Amino acid sequence: MRGFVLTAGLSAGVLMASGAFAASVANHYECVGDATAATVYFGPGGAAPSFRVVNLGLGGPDTTEVTLDRVTSESSAMGRLVTGAYTLIADADLTFTLIIPTVSIKDEDVSGVEGMLVRTLEGTMPPPSGVTIPGPRQYNDFRAVTCVASIVR
Repeated sequence: MRGFVLTAGLSAGVLMASGAFAASVANHYECVGDATAATVYFGPGGAAPSFRVVNLGLGGPDTTEVTLDRVTSESSAMGRLVTGAYTLIADADLTFTLIIPTVSIKDEDVSGVEGMLVRTLEGTMPPPSGVTIPGPRQYNDFRAVTCVASIVR
């Protein structure tokens, strides 16, 4: 009986020690795609993530980095969907949605994570010359991105 208690205690200790090295879920993604980049950081305690994008597609320099407002995050069958809004346009809504898989990290960062950045512009912007489009319009731009997933503490 005494041997059984010692063996059981030793086994439980080994299991707990191996659990300390279990994988954790990435909370930081740095993504790069064709003429764009995006960075997401999921803060501790369920706080709203921080979401930044480079090149909003509004013209001007391609290296402009903007922190988006009204950032939300949800999990779906596609992975994690992080959505943020650029709020400095008076007559339109410009939102970005980053679709990334949930990545478990054990020892080091995971590179080569494939994702998608969706840029959605909707509103009553003037149509191109010679085109008549009544009412609000919506335009979606899809860009594949490759990310590095990591854990930032």
